[in-house]
Amino acid sequence: MRRFVYVMIVLLVLAPVGATIAGMWLGAGILRPMNLNPDRQQQTAEMLARTKAAKESFDVRAPDGAILRGWKVHPITPNDDWVLLVHGVSDNRTGLLVLLSSCCAIISVL
Repeated sequence: MRRFVYVMIVLLVLAPVGATIAGMWLGAGILRPMNLNPDRQQQTAEMLARTKAAKESFDVRAPDGAILRGWKVHPITPNDDWVLLVHGVSDNRTGLLVLLSSCCAIISVL
């Protein structure tokens, strides 16, 4: 019985400590992944140069006051089609632009 109590005390102390360490280690990368791939800025510039597309930055204020930043990417020969790309929490707009080359105008929201 005494051994069971010691094991339970150790588990009750180590579980929160382990969860804290795991949360600190994983949390920063999941919640703030600003530089997932440092080469993405260069890859985006290369894609824009290769396709001769033009990138235009814009800001929009959401109803809750948050500022959303994005890019409008215009192909050299527009076809009046457009795509709105919205990334998730663990990515940024540079990760989306490599998906499309010059098939349509792109509005990418950060």
